Amino acid sequence: MRLVSLPSTLLLAANAAATYDALFHFGPTAQVETRSIDQIYKAALKEGGVVTTWFGGDEKNQEDAVKKAFETAFPVMKLNLTVDLSKYLDGNIDQQLANNNVYVDTVAL
Repeated sequence: MRLVSLPSTLLLAANAAATYDALFHFGPTAQVETRSIDQIYKAALKEGGVVTTWFGGDEKNQEDAVKKAFETAFPVMKLNLTVDLSKYLDGNIDQQLANNNVYVDTVAL
């Protein structure tokens, strides 16, 4: 078994990070959210009040409790929740990125 040297590992990691940044267009520093949850809630309502989220799983209604908790905590908001196998959601995310049309807000695979 051949072990990869530390410099090679660092080079691979740096290359992966650069590719990741080029794909998602992140800035050089992390953005820190400073708004309160109430301010974020009000802003979300102004944007239409719908959050689209995908969960990896194999039962369509396995995340119903998450949807109920979200919509109870944030009245008027709608959680558009989809549960599907991660391998299919991965492909859908890749397609959205390739088309420069990402519409899903959150993903939990």
